[in-house]
Amino acid sequence: MNIYFCNPIFHLPPLKQFVLLWGLMLIPALGFAQGNPQPFSIVSIGIGYNPPMLKYDLNEFWEAGAGGQFLIETPFYWGIAGVAVQAAPFRGRSAAFPDYLMVEALLNWGPELRLQRTLFLRAALQSGVSYWRFEENQAYAGLGNVWESEFQAGVLLAVSAAPLSDWRIDVRLRRTVIFTRKQIWFTALQVSLVRSFSTPAWLKKILE
Repeated sequence: MNIYFCNPIFHLPPLKQFVLLWGLMLIPALGFAQGNPQPFSIVSIGIGYNPPMLKYDLNEFWEAGAGGQFLIETPFYWGIAGVAVQAAPFRGRSAAFPDYLMVEALLNWGPELRLQRTLFLRAALQSGVSYWRFEENQAYAGLGNVWESEFQAGVLLAVSAAPLSDWRIDVRLRRTVIFTRKQIWFTALQVSLVRSFSTPAWLKKILE
């Protein structure tokens, strides 16, 4: 007699799985709110490396290159809030598709759970604006460099290891949609080195 075990969670689309995970993580974050750091009590600053996108809807036309990021994060009530600026180049696969640079300005927030003494898991919602700077090429001579901007939103799953109290290494997986006339989806991996310190009194006063 064969017994088959079927977990309905893993039959959900990936984004619905993330929303479910985000909600499940939020419950203990709310329950242990009194033990969380006070809002703006800590500021974390980091720089990171972004490998070429793992999946990109326009990969047939453009090749994604490696990029970098700069981020600032702080505790904000039941989670971590952050801002990030990142950039990556894209090379056209033919003369019909000019090279471009994509710059993203992003906001994110999500609950963080401590898995072990130095290991953390965070699931965050993210939104912002992406700016595309298309370079002039032979197919589009005389137009100069062209800028476009689009709204985007997505989800972020991060695993952080903190071997030292003030330093941590983040590995982040993003799934994002850019709202052009036709939605453009991409999946990206990021690795960051982050330094945390107590917020100076003058800065905390401004933030509050």
